[in-house]
Amino acid sequence: MNIHTNTSNVFNSITGNNNGNIFGNKNLNIVFKKGIRSINLSNHNFINYFYEFEKDYINFAKKEFKRLKNGSIDILEEYNDKPIGMNKKIKARLTDIHYETYFYNFKLPFLKRITKIGNERFQLYYYQIDSNNIEIIFIDLYHLLIPAADKGHKEKKANPKKTYEDYANKGADIDIKDLI
Repeated sequence: MNIHTNTSNVFNSITGNNNGNIFGNKNLNIVFKKGIRSINLSNHNFINYFYEFEKDYINFAKKEFKRLKNGSIDILEEYNDKPIGMNKKIKARLTDIHYETYFYNFKLPFLKRITKIGNERFQLYYYQIDSNNIEIIFIDLYHLLIPAADKGHKEKKANPKKTYEDYANKGADIDIKDLI
């Protein structure tokens, strides 16, 4: 995968890297963590199922997943990097959600978050395995992993309980694992 350098992109300002991409390698392998799936956790106001009525979002996600797996995506051009303020409360939340997703405890690595330009609802959380590989560990469809305003509901301020209830009451239809 060729990722072009864009000096105005946050990725380059964070790493100071100008060798082709954020990891210094022109061939970047993106993998999804084995066992990734959708979950519904009322105690954390977190849900990441797709719903049958969101056909456009489902089709968009299918295409993105395929492009990510095939290496036919230019992350620097198509995604924005957003920092994660990893305080104790957020780390505990992410650890709990990881356990509920994958059924084992895991010392969370330094995570990064990217959002799709033009579809800010779509967020991926990943970590760098090595200079050639990154692993997507969480897929956040509604800005509930680390609560933020839901762009799909045109929120200006995060309201995770309301956002969670809106999606949870619609009934879980489609698991992420079935689209990857």
